[in-house]
Amino acid sequence: MSISLYSVLTTFLWFNVFVLLLCILRWKLKILLGYQLFPLLLLIGLSVVRLLVPVEPFFALEVESTRVLPFLQDRSRVEVAAIGGQTVTVASLVILVLSAVSLALLVRLFFLLHRKSSQLRQGARTDDPRLLAIFQRVKAEAPSRRQCRLYVSDQCPGPCIFGVVRSHVLIPRELCALGDRDLYYVLKHEWRHHLEYDVAVKLLIECLCCLLWWDPLVYLLRYNLNQTLELKCDAKVTREFQEEERLSYAEALMNTLRVCGRKSVAQPGEAMLSIPFLGATLTKRRVKADEDLIQRFDVVLEVDRRDSKRAKRGIVAAMFLLFAASFCFVIQPFRLPPDDYTADTSYEISTFQITPQTSVLVDNKDGTYSLFVNGSYWHDIGEEDITGELFRSIPIVSISDEQ
Repeated sequence: MSISLYSVLTTFLWFNVFVLLLCILRWKLKILLGYQLFPLLLLIGLSVVRLLVPVEPFFALEVESTRVLPFLQDRSRVEVAAIGGQTVTVASLVILVLSAVSLALLVRLFFLLHRKSSQLRQGARTDDPRLLAIFQRVKAEAPSRRQCRLYVSDQCPGPCIFGVVRSHVLIPRELCALGDRDLYYVLKHEWRHHLEYDVAVKLLIECLCCLLWWDPLVYLLRYNLNQTLELKCDAKVTREFQEEERLSYAEALMNTLRVCGRKSVAQPGEAMLSIPFLGATLTKRRVKADEDLIQRFDVVLEVDRRDSKRAKRGIVAAMFLLFAASFCFVIQPFRLPPDDYTADTSYEISTFQITPQTSVLVDNKDGTYSLFVNGSYWHDIGEEDITGELFRSIPIVSISDEQ
């Protein structure tokens, strides 16, 4: 196995394919209800794993790109400046800008984490005996060794959970006016987020958004992840509920929305670093928020959740097959010779003449070779092309040999 520029590009391509597939499946209610969100969670995991493994196996087939990649390759090697005797190309300049912005976004993310943690430490933990009793009941039903503290906040727009190492459940002060049953369901939902390490998963995706800020589909992944986490918690909390309890849970969701109102999050960091009970309802996209809320009601109120183990295994197998197939192909740039090309020992292009005396192939160690004619770079060719009649007699050197 090896890692090359083209295997990385292929990885990004497959990552986007997985994200688009995730967006399609999230609106298939039969899949959500029948398989309890497992296909969505599996797709999210596979997309992230594929992104972190940009390797090119030895058995990978090369898919030739005759237009897009050669065009980008030519533009990336254009010289834009010379600093200290070193040539700055378009490619190096783009990489520098992308890396600088990614670093700035990561610093901003962890600054927001630190600021939010400081605000929590300065806030008052609740001493309301009714809230504490309900919270103790929730924790007793599903114990956890990790700490989780309950706070009542005047500034929190809605119930949410925050924190990776130590979880903090935040409840708006006005929500304390709800009945015990509604508060029990709200806290039970947030406690499920704590048990599932959902805040850590969300933080991982936020870091991914900082690194891949230039890829619009990574924000689709974040959006679908947030909604999937809410659907997952709703499904797990209500899994053993009877119809009357499901109606009570849905009513608690509506009562929470009624009390908190359609308040928007004051700062983007609030939504980025916490998981709100009302999900996307606390964002500014009202129409999309209503659609997500309706989807949550569908998941909660659907009683018949019979799933077929055979169908579930089939979906899982299909996803793993697609994941394995993503390693079987890699895109490589390839330039076709002009129409008037003849298998001559010398081939003239403008002022270039490809002969063993004027040309050399440099092994790039990634399955491609760079062609230099009269000391000037021309283009890259694939490993299978050097056996052709045009390049068969051209000497091959490695980078170490040239140094």
